[in-house]
Amino acid sequence: MMRLGLAVLLLADCCNVAQAGFDLSGSTTTKKLVADLTEVVEAGPEGAGGLFDRLFDGAVRHETQAAAVPGALAEGAPEPAPKLPSRFGIEERSFSWFPAYDLKAAGKTFGSVSERAGFLSSELVYKDSAGKLVSKGATRLDGWGVTTQVTDSRGAAVGAIRQELGPWLLPSYKVTGADGGALAASKRQGLFSTTFALDDAAGKTVLEIKPRLWLGFLVVPGRFDVRVVNPDALDSRLVVMMAAQRSAEERQSRERKREQEQDRKRRDSASVRALSDAP
Repeated sequence: MMRLGLAVLLLADCCNVAQAGFDLSGSTTTKKLVADLTEVVEAGPEGAGGLFDRLFDGAVRHETQAAAVPGALAEGAPEPAPKLPSRFGIEERSFSWFPAYDLKAAGKTFGSVSERAGFLSSELVYKDSAGKLVSKGATRLDGWGVTTQVTDSRGAAVGAIRQELGPWLLPSYKVTGADGGALAASKRQGLFSTTFALDDAAGKTVLEIKPRLWLGFLVVPGRFDVRVVNPDALDSRLVVMMAAQRSAEERQSRERKREQEQDRKRRDSASVRALSDAP
């Protein structure tokens, strides 16, 4: 019964993604997923268990093969990458149905990244100022870390961003190209460091992301400044996805802290009421 419930949730999640504005009509993987999950639901509680196990095993093999051969599911080479300013800002949008981030340089918005959270994964969608799709980043749990597979507007592989927990439980990142080759890795950060940097194999910094400061020392929430040190080291779509991922992580951290603070206030209020009601 638990497997059947999970299948229903996954099917509903696919429907939610479609309603959010994604074009799923041409996705062979999505069509197969919907068909498989529909088969699970129709099998009922008695037959859903074994059928779900078989489909799940097949999905795991599919993911393993895709990870072993980057870009195997996409046909052809990726489209040429658009150029980025050497310095730009990424700013969390204040009013949006979904979490979204604007890309700004010299006072003008040249693109945006929207975030879509699913049941088992999430997706970052990068569009230019005209609303044309530039690339997507599909994020999923992968072992002890999180991997974001970046594709161009046609679905051809651009590269991947791999996040793992490093020393002191601080996240570390590795960026690979479309062929799976290593491009850059994050520098080791101190406990109080606010600068995020990626270095190439030679140890030279290729990208820096810093939280925006007001008056030189006050961190502005939801605002980051990006400096592309070496534009030839990383595909610009990987740069944007890396900046968007850092912004999303900062937003999620703020939301967790806000929820924890609200929980603390509720507990304190409950304790005060309990003391006042005591005889």
